[in-house]
Amino acid sequence: MKGIWDELIQAAGQAAQKTLGASEEDGHRLGEALAKALRPFWGGQMLYFHVEHSETVARVAAIWQAYSSGGETMRELAQRFGLTEQRVRQIVRAQRYKAKAAALEQGK
Repeated sequence: MKGIWDELIQAAGQAAQKTLGASEEDGHRLGEALAKALRPFWGGQMLYFHVEHSETVARVAAIWQAYSSGGETMRELAQRFGLTEQRVRQIVRAQRYKAKAAALEQGK
């Protein structure tokens, strides 16, 4: 099983090959150097890297529909939509709040 550092080395090497035109060997060496340089700063820590996704109304609606119908778990929705489980929970919580507010408004 690959560790996080192995994955970092591989990802950095591939990025060097793609963006800099480095050879596979040079990309791997650059990846190793980058991992060694980062280890003193962040080794052993839990890191979060924000994933760029624009929240579209359609996607939020699709997540809410799938969750509220009971067909998929939050983990499955996170995988399907390329989000973290935490983000799916935030979306579901916000939609649940909106649904409750709308129900209260209709009851007036």
